[in-house]
Amino acid sequence: MDAQQLKDWLCEELEKRPDINKAELATALNLEPPAVSKILNGTRQVKAIEYVRILNFLGISANEQGLPDTHNDTEGPRTANGWSIPQGITGHQKPQSPEGAHKTFCINDALMKPELLEGEHVMVDRTIKPNTERHPFLVSDGYNRMVRFCRLIPESRPKTIEITANSKTFEPQQLFERDFEIIGKVVAKLNWL
Repeated sequence: MDAQQLKDWLCEELEKRPDINKAELATALNLEPPAVSKILNGTRQVKAIEYVRILNFLGISANEQGLPDTHNDTEGPRTANGWSIPQGITGHQKPQSPEGAHKTFCINDALMKPELLEGEHVMVDRTIKPNTERHPFLVSDGYNRMVRFCRLIPESRPKTIEITANSKTFEPQQLFERDFEIIGKVVAKLNWL
């Protein structure tokens, strides 16, 4: 989401809530009022954690369903994704990811602790698929969405993915790629910033 789109969306949300003022928003975002004015003018980019704080302040769910959809299929993919993520969080930057590639998700179980705790928010890059190294991915079994470690089993035909978690109560599984949906790779934790 670029600065102008965020400005339009945020102004629309604030119009729905006339009892909220810029000072309260600034306090919730841990920013000075001039920074909030720049956001509302569309001249300042918003960091991922600030976006999650905006959603929380407005009482909007920070999971994938709660994020406004800014992707417009008629325009085609854009090169700027609008997120400002410090390089130290992800280990690398992907400036060429198409807009809409990044979504947030709230961890809904304790099977991935200590790395990922229940209630933490993570950013998921939907353009990255599993390779032969073990990484956390957001996956769906058709009923629920969850974060699990995924690893492509080399030279498997059909493609087979090993799914594991940190909890000893989770039985490792080997599933065909067609048996579940891999939504994307977890690339950042948002709520510890």
